[in-house]
Amino acid sequence: MHTTALFLFFFSIIFVIKGQTDFEAQLDAFIANTYLPSAQIPGLGIALLNDTQVFTKGYGFRNLSENAPVDENTLFCIGSVTKSVLATLTVKLLHEKHPELGESVLEVPIARLAPTFNFTLSDRYRAESVTFRDVLAHKLCLHQPDLSLLVGAVNSSSEFAYRLRYEPQVCPFRYSFVYRNAFFGFLGEALGHVMDEKIEDLLKNFMEEIGMSNATLIAHDNSHLDAPNLSQGYYWRNGTSSPLNMKLLSRIAVAPGAGVILATMKDMIKFLELHVEKGKVDGKQVIPEEAMSWLYTLSSVPAEFNGDKNQETDGVYGVYGYGLGFTLALYDGWKTYQHGGFYPPYRSLITIFPKKRVAVFSSSNQLEANNAFPQSVVHSFIFETLRGNQVNPSTTTAILREPNAETIDQSPILPLHVKPNNNHSFYAKQRQQKDPAMIVGAYGSALEGDLLIEYDNITTQLSIHYGEWGHGILEPLNLNTTDSYVVHWETDINQHFYANGPVTPEFYVDFPNDETLNIRISEGVIGTFLKYASLTRFPAIPWEEGSCGADTKAHP
Repeated sequence: MHTTALFLFFFSIIFVIKGQTDFEAQLDAFIANTYLPSAQIPGLGIALLNDTQVFTKGYGFRNLSENAPVDENTLFCIGSVTKSVLATLTVKLLHEKHPELGESVLEVPIARLAPTFNFTLSDRYRAESVTFRDVLAHKLCLHQPDLSLLVGAVNSSSEFAYRLRYEPQVCPFRYSFVYRNAFFGFLGEALGHVMDEKIEDLLKNFMEEIGMSNATLIAHDNSHLDAPNLSQGYYWRNGTSSPLNMKLLSRIAVAPGAGVILATMKDMIKFLELHVEKGKVDGKQVIPEEAMSWLYTLSSVPAEFNGDKNQETDGVYGVYGYGLGFTLALYDGWKTYQHGGFYPPYRSLITIFPKKRVAVFSSSNQLEANNAFPQSVVHSFIFETLRGNQVNPSTTTAILREPNAETIDQSPILPLHVKPNNNHSFYAKQRQQKDPAMIVGAYGSALEGDLLIEYDNITTQLSIHYGEWGHGILEPLNLNTTDSYVVHWETDINQHFYANGPVTPEFYVDFPNDETLNIRISEGVIGTFLKYASLTRFPAIPWEEGSCGADTKAHP
């Protein structure tokens, strides 16, 4: 457990450092006295770059039980900010590989740029037409909850990318912005085939080149847990910060582009420099300025502009679009490039003010217990203070407008927001309960992997075994008249839900017929599985020969 007293003790040391700037003193006071006590997070790292200073600092604790403080060398999981790194790497490599094409390389179908990549998508037109811009700007209009990522049901990044061919359409191709974590895993595989190198090696080499020398990647074998200065993740429950089972992090390793990077503030200051200096690091032009500009070009537009002003004295705030791996937004009329990251329980945010030449990155090892204090409040405080505006920390949430980088759901694994529902009978199928012998067996989904239903003759309990983490007991919703069961998880997967916020979703397993199993949460079915169906049962090409648009056949 951590307390405000511990935070204030830690920060009482900071305030006596000789030569501390006025800005740093103001930021320290805000973080110590307002932000950390209100957000109730153990630790926070901040990296700041502008024309007058390079600032990296830690606040609070990276490990509460060891009383180990956060510093500039503390590793945080940066979550979906990994997408910004991958997007930057993508424009660099595509420009180097095809300099004669310029920005139009982003419009060349991936099938032509990576002919060795054995992929297709839900319909022929998408498969033959999809480009790097489509994926980087979330324009595929394909979506399915990341159930296999949640439980760790897929064994490799190649298998994960292969299964995405069965992802269903939610809108016509390129019709709308649909944020999709899984396809940044697909993107990494595609880029690897273009360069004939593993995406993990490409990411490591790039980070080393720009000076992110301490950064590393989450790995299948959990070797990243041996990295020095790794911050312990925490979730807020029953009024205290509890440690996460850190092996849960390895689930994301099958989708490297979605959120695998672990980085320090010293690492992230180099990434900020790369963007503020338009492709330069330490005076060296690592990426041509032209290629850097591709990242900030409006490539996808949300359903509507979510910013406005209420009176003449107001500035304009809000997200107006998406570039490549960056949200495009306005803060008091100033253009910003942003991206949030949330891989439970780690939260991160990057904000770049290009014309002011200010860039901020922050990361924490727990989701804020108080949703009124997201990290965008810290970024707003920094920007307002740097431009000379007096900010009263005691009323900061009332006077600071958020840059809105966190308005897009950027968690690599579902679900972030769920509605509580205790009305179990609403879902019950009112017919005679099946004999357990009719239920047990192996089930498979083309998209979500395989699972097993077992029955214990001694305890007379049914159980589900799905991936590494999806193990639980199935309790009938109605002992006499239902084919629906509530799942009581027996692994630390519950910690993932606690880390997502105050509401823990309830999971159900339904058997609508003898051959089908549905996994459901309160909002509806999130996975359908067929009995004795392995991946080889499903067609490798999920659309009819000669078809052009989305196939009308459903593939569970």
